[in-house]
Amino acid sequence: MNAALARATAEFGVSADTVPAHHGWRGQRWGIPVARGATLGWLKLSEQTRALDIAGLWSGPTTAHGTLPPEVIRPALLDTVDWTSGDHYYRAELWQRLSPRCTTSSTTFLVAAPELDEAWWARLRASLDGLRTVTTTRRAIRQRYLNVAMRRQLPFAVSTTVVQWSPAHADLHWSNVTTPEFALVDWERWGLAPAGWDIAMLHVFSLLVTSVAQEIRQRFAEEFADPATVLAELGVIAWLLDTHSDEDIEALAAAARLRAAELGAR
Repeated sequence: MNAALARATAEFGVSADTVPAHHGWRGQRWGIPVARGATLGWLKLSEQTRALDIAGLWSGPTTAHGTLPPEVIRPALLDTVDWTSGDHYYRAELWQRLSPRCTTSSTTFLVAAPELDEAWWARLRASLDGLRTVTTTRRAIRQRYLNVAMRRQLPFAVSTTVVQWSPAHADLHWSNVTTPEFALVDWERWGLAPAGWDIAMLHVFSLLVTSVAQEIRQRFAEEFADPATVLAELGVIAWLLDTHSDEDIEALAAAARLRAAELGAR
């Protein structure tokens, strides 16, 4: 990835800050602050093999940039470049650098309560509301996957049929939101998901910090009272358990199973 990072900085005509790169999902994504003169940016580099279908995943940031309304608070996508090397695909994206750009957690899930003011919560709500106004055919979550994952991971019978679908970021965990000012980053997966998916996901990834999980339920009480969000949260839990090993998220997996049992008892 070092050679690919060097190529990306040359393609964009930027210089990288002398700090270690941020490693993303399974070492296949890197991010690093860069600058072009006085303009500050964030360079994100992704690597995949040819064997994977990357068309939908890599079109996420560009379609989000061109589709989402300004109410959905996010950095601007400035440029992209793609290339291949051997059996690998590379995608480099140059983003506006938020100042300060600080994701809320170094892990996808919380282990300590962040400082979130009223403006932060208001921007989160405005962004989720703005997302719901979008018309898209992109699909982040598929019904057939939920049918399999929920039956495989949940220890009780539940209807897996999604009645209401809604546009969603679909990867709304604590490494994809910023503080102290709110913004949503990483738009690869966005698309249609079960209604309530985003706030349900943020809640599940907050379960280890009871005060934050409780605040999410209180601030979004109407959503959590909706049966559609209950189904979405069970779907999030099933997806979490289905795509992560217990060794990686042992405490969160245990908390998620308890939450699933609570929802299943309703």
